[in-house]
Amino acid sequence: MPTNSVDTHVPTGTGDHTVPAPGAGDHLPGGHTGDVNTPGHGLPGHGGDTHLPGHGAEPHTGPGGAGGIGNDALDHPGGAGDDATHGTHGPAHHADEAARHRAEYEAAREKPAEQRTADAWVTAMQVGCGLFAAGTATEGPVPCRVGSTGEVKHLPATGPQDYLHAGNWLTSFYLAVICRENDRVNQLAQVPVSFLRASGAEFDEYLYAWVETLQNRWFGRQETWDTLTTAINGTAPEAARIAGPELMLKILYPPLELFHRYLRRETEQFNASLVDALTWHKEYWTANEARSLSGEGLVALAPLAIACMAHDADMLIDVESEYLPRALLKRSWVGEYQT
Repeated sequence: MPTNSVDTHVPTGTGDHTVPAPGAGDHLPGGHTGDVNTPGHGLPGHGGDTHLPGHGAEPHTGPGGAGGIGNDALDHPGGAGDDATHGTHGPAHHADEAARHRAEYEAAREKPAEQRTADAWVTAMQVGCGLFAAGTATEGPVPCRVGSTGEVKHLPATGPQDYLHAGNWLTSFYLAVICRENDRVNQLAQVPVSFLRASGAEFDEYLYAWVETLQNRWFGRQETWDTLTTAINGTAPEAARIAGPELMLKILYPPLELFHRYLRRETEQFNASLVDALTWHKEYWTANEARSLSGEGLVALAPLAIACMAHDADMLIDVESEYLPRALLKRSWVGEYQT
């Protein structure tokens, strides 16, 4: 079984406020013991092999794909309406999604120059966080640094927008966690759920409880277990009315289970759940040709983010997969340049 050594290096310039690590003395409010009943999803676990190969698909190069990224999209954050229920958004106002696809492509194809991967992920993180900073600002312009060259875009204060919804908040939060950008995580953690609801996008209610859980954990609030329980219960088939069963079971639910194991600091169970999450991720994104050709599934973004939290809490991650880029997990490039 391959194992990773624990990296305890704190990068220069990131400060000492990291995503709080769970501890044995954590208070569990409301009578919670730390046990969270998981709804009956009925998916079998996957034991044994801790090396999970990716599906090796080339991403599409159309709008929102790996080949369509441009920093100038930040200059036009507005755009036409989108189908937020299914997560498909117009390329003009979704520079963050386009940048994420580019980042996933660069990481999954293992470019020889690690810096190119770092640049892509940092850019995706900067754009997503920048749009939320502009959305929640009381007045503009709002400076947004983009890329490793130090370019700064000045964005108008926009208020709630159709693209500033809970789904994109989660994407931006995951990217900030993966990049170990504590200031940006802190900024996102202060975005009110009411602001995300004002986007008008429709999501299953569990998603808002999941956002609250991540925010509560960041600030060390006692409500963390309560909101996590609400979120997990909201993924049950009888509770979810928007996300389809396959999407919920294989993509949306597993990060909550991982976070549960992370909070309890159960390393063995965390790794078993991570194997399951990555296996289901592969099953979902290779189920048909259209998915296999999409850039969306090249990296398991949410499981990667939770694995980064666990890694930084000194939990040994012994799972290897192309869906879980090692350089990102072990933060080997963090702090090399100003972001």
